[in-house]
Amino acid sequence: MCYHPSHRFIQQPFQSFSIQSQSNSDSHHRREAASMSDRGPLKGLSIMSDNLQNTVGQTSASTCGRTPSDVESSFSSLALHAGYNPAEHHNSSSVPIYATAAYALRDEEHATQIASFELVDDIYTRISNPTTGILEKRLAALHGVDGAVATSSGLAALSDTILNIAAGGGRILTSYRLYGGTVAAFSNILPDYDIDIDIARNPDDPQSWEEAIRLDTKALLVESVSNPLNAVADLESLAEIAHRHGIVLIVDNTVATPYG
Repeated sequence: MCYHPSHRFIQQPFQSFSIQSQSNSDSHHRREAASMSDRGPLKGLSIMSDNLQNTVGQTSASTCGRTPSDVESSFSSLALHAGYNPAEHHNSSSVPIYATAAYALRDEEHATQIASFELVDDIYTRISNPTTGILEKRLAALHGVDGAVATSSGLAALSDTILNIAAGGGRILTSYRLYGGTVAAFSNILPDYDIDIDIARNPDDPQSWEEAIRLDTKALLVESVSNPLNAVADLESLAEIAHRHGIVLIVDNTVATPYG
């Protein structure tokens, strides 16, 4: 749920690398093995090109656990490798599935730091989990943003977002082009939290959105490609309107995905 109009990805393929069998040349295999060892740890059993180009529109390489290689890789490479370091997980070539419910604390000081929010660490899997954490870092890298939060469903993501942005009450401005489950949640749940929904009369006209903004409007909400009508939103214009009024633009990007 983010929009960065200046951010686009350049796709480049992996540089291929293979060991061909040659029954009469053991030295060939030794040279190949030496070449592999010189390159360091393999990521996902693939050796990526050394000159993968950076994305258009620079992003921070120091946030959300992302490394410079995450930022410099193509979209396909990010989808496969971002946020994961095999060396931190017993050199597993693929992301392990941690089925852990609770996590051991090193000592009393470690427990105190977590309880006082001085330290962010895994303590209970509903709060955080290494497998989920890698997914969040990967999604952040694909979107080109500093962080992401994984939820169990799209409606959970919308609910978490709106209940935080409009905590204590307020208004959300949207259009009639919404997924049916979203409409049901807005009609039956949000009013209990003193959150009202306003509808832009003409979702294709940016001025219609701007005219509907009130003093207590907390956010604009739009589906990048609406479900089921497949209408494409003018995200750039809506982002400019939201920023001009100091409010948030929430984008349900289910259909489009971060690719492109």
